[in-house]
Amino acid sequence: MLCQLLGLTEQTEQRPAPSRSHKRFSGRRVLIVDDNDFNRALMRAQCEMRGMTVVDSQNGSEALRLAKTLTLDLVFMDIHMPAMDGIEVAWRLCALLPVEQQPRIIALSADAFVGERSLGLETLFDAFLLKPITDAALDKTLDQCLHLPSPMQAAGAREQAFSRGGAA
Repeated sequence: MLCQLLGLTEQTEQRPAPSRSHKRFSGRRVLIVDDNDFNRALMRAQCEMRGMTVVDSQNGSEALRLAKTLTLDLVFMDIHMPAMDGIEVAWRLCALLPVEQQPRIIALSADAFVGERSLGLETLFDAFLLKPITDAALDKTLDQCLHLPSPMQAAGAREQAFSRGGAA
């Protein structure tokens, strides 16, 4: 898949069709926020393979503008971005939208310690995925995030953390 996305070689092996289990993600709207074009393209391919509708953004300001106008189920948020990092974007997203409209937010990072070092981020993010993202890790995370309590219940924890000042 990487070679195909980079246009380096033709795909010589047939990739198996997505399993029926991927169909359970069909119709979900996701926003991918990452400053790296390749990472966005790869994440887009992984999500579209699962039947999701994908919108992407290369920076936090654009992501916040999109979130105002779109109904989203999930946001994949790169933690390390210039200008406005993913943590700041996630806080602003939670402050911007009413609790019942807040999407699940999945943090993306190549930094294996981001979840451990950042106290309080578990109330801001529904999950953390380490890059490069495997199909198994993505499916497990999607299952967990899309089968959590209602958005209003899950966002209630975020609202409490936000009102306390949370982690910045």
